[in-house]
Amino acid sequence: MSTTLQGLGPAPESPTELGSSSPDGQELWIGALDEVAFYGNALPASAILSHYQALLGGPAEPPTLQFSLTGKQLTLSWPADAVGFTLESADALPATTWNAVPGVVNNQVTIDVSAGTRFYRLRSP
Repeated sequence: MSTTLQGLGPAPESPTELGSSSPDGQELWIGALDEVAFYGNALPASAILSHYQALLGGPAEPPTLQFSLTGKQLTLSWPADAVGFTLESADALPATTWNAVPGVVNNQVTIDVSAGTRFYRLRSP
């Protein structure tokens, strides 16, 4: 395993300084830093949302799973702004195994219910 350091300053060989004065004494940034974190890769949207919700004092209320049944077609949906959730199903409760429901697009899916009883949930990682 190797580590590569990349400076964020005006030149690649410049040191990375957070919240400090410039070498010539001119203050380019006035502020404060709190809870600085560096990650080795890009964060998924769900992790960014978790960080944002923590800043606000915790996650919002969980989304409500809505449904409509027309004949043997069950449509499940949840609000578009509820990001980072996975719709899962199981054959029985209590369930030891939940499986992701295929075909979800824009927080909505239509399922043929003629195959029998299924149980559904929204899971947030």
